[in-house]
Amino acid sequence: NVTFGATSLLSVVISSLLVLLAVYILLPAIALLPLCSMAPIIIQGAIVFIDVHEFKVAFRSYPGELVVMVVTLIVSLALTVKEGLLAGFVCSVLKTLYEIANPNLALVGQIQGNFRDMRYFPKAEQAPNAVVIRMDAQVH
Repeated sequence: NVTFGATSLLSVVISSLLVLLAVYILLPAIALLPLCSMAPIIIQGAIVFIDVHEFKVAFRSYPGELVVMVVTLIVSLALTVKEGLLAGFVCSVLKTLYEIANPNLALVGQIQGNFRDMRYFPKAEQAPNAVVIRMDAQVH
């Protein structure tokens, strides 16, 4: 359905009925096949859902998300999908907790009336008798 671009509810109903009919008709023949012969069919069906472009986007935008994606993929391939999803969930929670616990603290100084990070603007001047710190963290 997704491969052909179908998005309507009717297309979902039709494809579901076709799958149900195919399973009902072919189930006696499929029961006679050894399980190892089913592996290529399952792998071919699952390979469509692995989008390499999304891995590249995750690497460029935030490498931490790429780590979660790779761990989920590897554990899913090595063990089962259930364990892969669990590993991805645990990695995602740990990554989020790490980001919350370690926000970026920036010592800021004033330059041209604006407060700027002194690491990137060394000419910025600190406020007299005060230390101004900016905490950069996401709101979760």
